[in-house]
Amino acid sequence: MILFTDASFNKKDDVASTTQMGWVILLAVEGDETLDGPVHLLDWASKKCKRVTKSTLHAETLAASGGCEMAIKIA
Repeated sequence: MILFTDASFNKKDDVASTTQMGWVILLAVEGDETLDGPVHLLDWASKKCKRVTKSTLHAETLAASGGCEMAIKIA
């Protein structure tokens, strides 16, 4: 199982604009060092962050923890 997470920190002063976070969970052939073989999409998400983020590190950490929780549920 492969997990990719990402987040975009929005530091605008506009209250209506929020941070975006997401993840992609894939199933690949075990033992390969690259993704050249067949890969199956298990889950993906792209959503507005419900929590207030003050930095890029915080936004990335929230995306990683959300992706890890979903990967554990799928596993």
